[in-house]
Amino acid sequence: MRFLQTLRNILSSRLTGFDEIQNFLDATNDPIFVLHRGELIKNFNRQVTELFGYDKHDLVESSILKIIKLEYVPHVRKAIEEAWGCKPGCKCPTFDVSVITKDGRDLICELDLNRTEYGIQPHFRDATEHRKRDAERELISNINKIIASALDIRDVYKAIAVELGKRINFDRMSIALLQPGNNAITTYAAVTSYGFTELPEGGSYPLEGSILEKVIKSGSPFIVNDTSQQKLTTDRKLFKEGIMSRVAYPLIYKGQIIGTINLGSRRVNEFGNNQVNLLQQIAPQLTIAIENSKLFCKIKEWNTELERIVEERTRALNAANIEMAKKNMELERANEELRSLDKMKDNIIRDVSHELKTPVAHIEMAMALWAEEVKKDKNSREKEEKYRRIITSNIRKLQKDIKGILHLSILESGQFQYKKEPIHLEELVNQVVMELLLLAEHKGLILLTRIPDHLPTFKGDREEITKVIYNLLDNAIKYTEKGRITISAETKEKELEISIEDTGIGIGVPKDKFYKLFERFYQEKTRSDGIGIGLAICKTIVDAHGGRIWAESDGKGKGTAFRFALPYLNSAQNEQVG
Repeated sequence: MRFLQTLRNILSSRLTGFDEIQNFLDATNDPIFVLHRGELIKNFNRQVTELFGYDKHDLVESSILKIIKLEYVPHVRKAIEEAWGCKPGCKCPTFDVSVITKDGRDLICELDLNRTEYGIQPHFRDATEHRKRDAERELISNINKIIASALDIRDVYKAIAVELGKRINFDRMSIALLQPGNNAITTYAAVTSYGFTELPEGGSYPLEGSILEKVIKSGSPFIVNDTSQQKLTTDRKLFKEGIMSRVAYPLIYKGQIIGTINLGSRRVNEFGNNQVNLLQQIAPQLTIAIENSKLFCKIKEWNTELERIVEERTRALNAANIEMAKKNMELERANEELRSLDKMKDNIIRDVSHELKTPVAHIEMAMALWAEEVKKDKNSREKEEKYRRIITSNIRKLQKDIKGILHLSILESGQFQYKKEPIHLEELVNQVVMELLLLAEHKGLILLTRIPDHLPTFKGDREEITKVIYNLLDNAIKYTEKGRITISAETKEKELEISIEDTGIGIGVPKDKFYKLFERFYQEKTRSDGIGIGLAICKTIVDAHGGRIWAESDGKGKGTAFRFALPYLNSAQNEQVG
C-alpha cells in the first residue's frame, strides 16, 4: 500500500521520466508490469526477471496473458478490462493466479491491478512464501493449543509430533532434559516412526558425548548432517537405528539451558535453517509446558504421599476406634454385669428379708415356748421333741428357701453358664421318679410314667432340666391328696413335650391369670405353704433352653397338668450324637 501511494505521488507530480519510474519500480521487492493498449506490456521491473526469468526482449509489447497459466487467463483478461474501465487511482480486488516462469515452472502469485494515468500496473506477489508463513503461524498456533491442553506434556507429545510433521520431515522426536547435578540426561519424552530405540522415553545416559553437551557449550542449536561420521556418542546409537541426520534446539528456562528438543531423520542433510526457525518458535512454549509438567508431577507425588499418609492415619485411627469400641463394649459389659450383680444382691436381700420372716418367726416362737417350759421346770421329753421338730423343720425350710432364692437370682442375672449336652429324656425322668417315689407312696399316691421308647434327644443342661422335672413332680405330690400322678412325653412338630398331670386340688385362679403362677413369689391361696419360687425357676430354665412352659386345669378339685416343651435334635444331629 505504501508503494502504491508513493507511485501515485510520483505520477501526480508529473515526474514521468522513464529512468525515475524505472528506478522506483526496481526498488520494490515484487514483480510489477506497466500495460498499455489493453494487455500489452510496456515495461516491467527487474524483479520480473529475478522471479519469473523473463527479460525485456521476451515480454515488451507482448500480451501479459502470455505468462499466465491457461486456466487463469479468462479471469485475468476480465480483470484487466474492468481496470481499464476505472478511473486513475482505482485498485481492483486481489486474486490468485498461476504464472508460468521462463523455465516452465508454475508459480502461484497474488495479483493486484492498479489503474494509473499511464496505464494498468499488474503487481505480482509470490504467494508461496506468504502461504508458507501463514501455514507456519497456523502450525505454531495448533502446537501451542495442544501444549496448553494438558497438564503433563507427555500426554500430548505424540499429537505435537504429528502436527510438527506437517512441516518438517523427521523419523524421531524427543525431549532431553538435564538431570540434577548436570552430569546425565533423561529422555523426558520420545516418539519414533520405528520400533526399538536405545534412547527410549524415561531412559538415562551420560551428558558427555551427547548433542545436548554441544548445545550447552555453544548456547545455540546444533545440527548433525551425517551420523555415520559418529562424532558424538549418541550418533553411534542412533545410526544403528537408521537415523542419518539430527538437529537439537535448546530449551531455555530462566536463562539456563535445561534440555533440548531433538529431531532425527533417516536422510542425511535433512535439517537446516527452516527447521531451526520452526523449532525456535515452539521452544519457549514447550519449555514452560515442561516446567509445568514437572511441577504437576511433583504435586501428584505430594498428593500421592499425602493420600498415603491420610490412609495410613485413617487406618490407625479406625483401628484405634475399633479398639476403643471394643474396650467400651467390654466396659459396658462389665458395667452391665456389675449392675446385674448389684440388682441381684438387692433382690436377694429384699427377698430373703421378706420371705424368711415366717420361718424365723416360727423358730423364735418355738424357742420362746421352750424357754417358758424350762423356767417352769415343766419341760418333758415329749414337748422337747415337739419344739425340736418345729425348729428343725423351719431351719430346713429356711435352707431350702435361701437356696432357691439364690439359684433363681443367679439364673435371672444372666451370669449362669448352662452346660448343654445331648440328653435322653427317659434317663432324667427315671432318676427323678426314683427320688420321689417313696414320698408319693407315703401319701398313697400312684406314680405312673409313660415315656415312649426311642424319643429324640434334645440339647440341654442335664442338672437344670432335672430340677424342672423334680420341681413339677414335687409340686404334684405336694398338692395331691389321693389318686395318681402321671409323667408322659411325646413329640409334636419340632418339639419334645413333657407333661406332669395330677388329680390334686387344681388351680383356683382364672385361666387368663395362669401365667402368674410362674412369677417369682406368686402364691395361690390354696397353695400357700411355699414361697413361690419353684415355678419361677422352672420357667427361667425352660426359657433359657428355647422352650416354653404352661399350666392347664379345669378348676378347683379337678387336678392340674404342667407341661413344658423343648426343641429336639433332628435325625442328622441325632446321628452325630450317636
